[in-house]
Amino acid sequence: MNKSLKREVRYLLPAWIICVLLPLPLILFWHSSKGRSYALMCFSIGCAILSAYSLRRDIRQPNSSAASDDSRSHTWRERMWPLGLTLFAASAAFSTFSLVISDSRDFVTPMLAFMVLVPALGIVPYMVLATRSPLAGVIFSIILVGSLKTPIGAMIVHTFFPSHFQQSIDTDGSLIMPTPWVHPNLLIWWIYTSVASLSFLFYFLGARRFRVIHKLPPNKSLQATAAAPSSCD
Repeated sequence: MNKSLKREVRYLLPAWIICVLLPLPLILFWHSSKGRSYALMCFSIGCAILSAYSLRRDIRQPNSSAASDDSRSHTWRERMWPLGLTLFAASAAFSTFSLVISDSRDFVTPMLAFMVLVPALGIVPYMVLATRSPLAGVIFSIILVGSLKTPIGAMIVHTFFPSHFQQSIDTDGSLIMPTPWVHPNLLIWWIYTSVASLSFLFYFLGARRFRVIHKLPPNKSLQATAAAPSSCD
């Protein structure tokens, strides 16, 4: 692990601790399917916080005195790589707690925890850079992902494929979220496919906005750009 990566991981450590501890009380004291669902929801929020924390340095004006040198010494890939590592470590910690404390036979929750990393890496960074606010970026990301489940997804499936919609309704009338390989239906596939597609699109939109903010040329590192004038001398 090089020095830059170590420094970035240390910077993300406080937000990583929050991400891991946020769902822990629910895992410890609510040993049921609903408890695990709410724990997974809290973990999703924690991942969004961790992602927003990583990008908060990049929403300042690069030429202002508040902008740190560290925020200007990274490319988009160098920013995302440590974030991806810490998010994966948080997912591994959450999955371990869920299996050891809550239900050792529940492998669905760890898989869903891993899938949470997709919008955390794709949607949240772009929202933070676009709104220039970590809090607004997290809120808008949650609203966007939630709207793909309800009302947009539920309305589309309920209108055109009512039989699939009924498969996603629990006995108490609430919308359940099984994985596609447990109870496959159109609504579940719509949610996961749309979230993955938007995350993929927003990842590249976030990369472009990052380059605009830091005035980086496309597909070139900041270090190579900075070294060019000295070579001319």
